[in-house]
Amino acid sequence: MAKSKGKIRSTQVRSKLTIQVGERIRKTRKQEGLSIENFALRCDIHPSYVGHIERGMQNPTLSTLERISQGLGISMEDLFKDIDTPINVENAAIRHLSQVISELSPEQTQQLLQIVDSVMAIKNEYL
Repeated sequence: MAKSKGKIRSTQVRSKLTIQVGERIRKTRKQEGLSIENFALRCDIHPSYVGHIERGMQNPTLSTLERISQGLGISMEDLFKDIDTPINVENAAIRHLSQVISELSPEQTQQLLQIVDSVMAIKNEYL
């Protein structure tokens, strides 16, 4: 029997991100009251491929994700919004801090920065 040249079938390895995006697609599709068949037709994607994407068994291309987001009536950003990944958690924290800081006076901003510097000094001292 011939061995494959190091290729791993997409159904064998399911990344956390792929699973979460698939779950987001399924949840949004169902909220819109769309069957897989009607949704697939709307996106010009085969229904079985949509099912594989929703179960996290396929890793769709960006162009496929773009068609899916358009079919759902949401932006690409919304498709990935609040997905539980370290990068997104970090970005969410940065956006939150940016929003908080934008509402502070210059003096309050300076005080906040001093507090952050103090916390970091304490952290570094004990770790």
